[in-house]
Amino acid sequence: MSTAAEIAAARADLEHRAAGWTNSLPPAAQLTPAVGVSLADAALADSKSAVAFVVSSFTGTAPPPPWPAGPELVKAIDRVKAHRDGMAVVVKRAPKATLKDPAKVRAALARDGADLYRQSGELLTKLANAPKLPDGLPDARALLSDLIFGLPVLVVVVGLWFLVDGGRERHRLFA
Repeated sequence: MSTAAEIAAARADLEHRAAGWTNSLPPAAQLTPAVGVSLADAALADSKSAVAFVVSSFTGTAPPPPWPAGPELVKAIDRVKAHRDGMAVVVKRAPKATLKDPAKVRAALARDGADLYRQSGELLTKLANAPKLPDGLPDARALLSDLIFGLPVLVVVVGLWFLVDGGRERHRLFA
C-alpha cells in the first residue's frame, strides 16, 4: 500500500502535468490535427500513469479492468481517445490538412482533457481517503507460504515419531 506522502506526491505531479498540458494548448488558429493527437496522447499517458499508480499500491489479486477506473474516468478516457482517433485519421489521410473549426475543436479538447485530469486526480484522492489496514496484521502471502511449507514438515515429523515410537506401547488414543 502506498504511503500518504507517496500519494500526495503523485497527486501533485498529476496536477503539475495537468497545468503543463493546459498551458501547452495552442491558440485555436495554431491547432493542427497533429498537435491535437500529441496533446490527447499526453493526457491519456498521464491518466494511465495515475491508474497504474493506484493499481501498484494494492497487493494480491486485483479485480478485472477497468478497475480501478470508475465509470466517469472511463468515459473521460473514451472522449479523449475519440478526439485523438478523429484527428489521427485526418493526419493519416491528409497530413497538411487544417481543422474546419479549430476554435470548437480546441474548446472540446480542452474541456475533455481537463475532465480527464480531474477524474484521474479524483482517483488518487479516493486512494488517499481509502481505509488502511493496521500495520500489525500478518501478511496473507507469508501465512500461505508457512501453511504450504508447514504441512509437509508436520506430516514428516509425525511419521518419524510413529516410526521411532512404533516399538513402544501405543497411546490409548491410537490403540
